[in-house]
Amino acid sequence: IRGNLPLIAGKLGEHLALTIIAVLAGLAISFAVVLAIRGRRRLVGPVTGFFGFLYTITSLALLAFLVPFTHLSFLTAEIALVSYTLLILARNLLAGLDAVPGEVIEAADAMGYSRLRRLWGTRSASARRASVGRQVQVRGPSPPPPGPPASAALPDVTAPTRPATAQWV
Repeated sequence: IRGNLPLIAGKLGEHLALTIIAVLAGLAISFAVVLAIRGRRRLVGPVTGFFGFLYTITSLALLAFLVPFTHLSFLTAEIALVSYTLLILARNLLAGLDAVPGEVIEAADAMGYSRLRRLWGTRSASARRASVGRQVQVRGPSPPPPGPPASAALPDVTAPTRPATAQWV
């Protein structure tokens, strides 16, 4: 291993470059596509279906298909890697944008945010949290619920019940 450290470091650098470029390119493409189809729900199925088709193509078959056009190059690997990121990123971005509470969008409208500022200022912040599985919360204190807690109104199903006609001694 010690004799191959320069080779290992070079290959690690190549791997990192392939990965970072693929994720950034996939994110840019997915984000642009999601912005284009977000308001047109009838396009979501076909677009995610196409991304799913790209995702299911095996890497060996895709590389064999691409080599006559791009030769065996960095670009060949990037095309394959980017195509694998599209479905995952597009579905998560759509889910994140859909998870933004309506109150947040209404508040941004009421404050006079433009569409672009609303996207970057409110939707993207909430969508980033939702895309990675965190709960989206509206900022500000939440008032306490009125009245007794909801659990107080539920009957205790674990306690034994006695028939109405029985006499307990």
